[in-house]
Amino acid sequence: PAPPAPNPGIVAIGEDLHGKICVLDQSGQLERVDDGSVLVPDDQISDPSPFLLFAARPSGGFALARNGMLSTLGDQGLQSVKLADHPGDTGIYGMAASRKGGLWLIAEGQVRRWQAGRWVETRGQTPWNATMAATAVTELHNGALAVGTLGAGLYLLFEGRPPSHFDRTNGLPHDR
Repeated sequence: PAPPAPNPGIVAIGEDLHGKICVLDQSGQLERVDDGSVLVPDDQISDPSPFLLFAARPSGGFALARNGMLSTLGDQGLQSVKLADHPGDTGIYGMAASRKGGLWLIAEGQVRRWQAGRWVETRGQTPWNATMAATAVTELHNGALAVGTLGAGLYLLFEGRPPSHFDRTNGLPHDR
């Protein structure tokens, strides 16, 4: 028998509210652990960027961004999402599920929350270089966003007040 195909590498794992687990691999495919089905976003990208974003949504399902295109996985399967004000080719540089519903997206130099087909909240311009990747984004219990960047350290983005910034100069061991 032929040897199994090499594993393209797992880049993220998420669990939704219903206990469904999905794994994202480096090729941009989502695999549902419960039934083994493999889903490929319908974004017509044959060679996805090595930078993929993945988030489990509190309302259930998952979201995937690759090469600036957003797809969601829910009961209807994997579906492309057209974002207002986002041409789709300029990149989504960070993403996290929101406790209020929807997704926090970092794109077009903005930090905004997308829910039910529209932008519903903003934290304004990114305080770091707009084309710099946010390698980790999470919403904290108090509603602040913690954003780890590739080279500019950690930012805490609050509603209605200036961000806090941490890097090598004030306590972080490095800026990545």
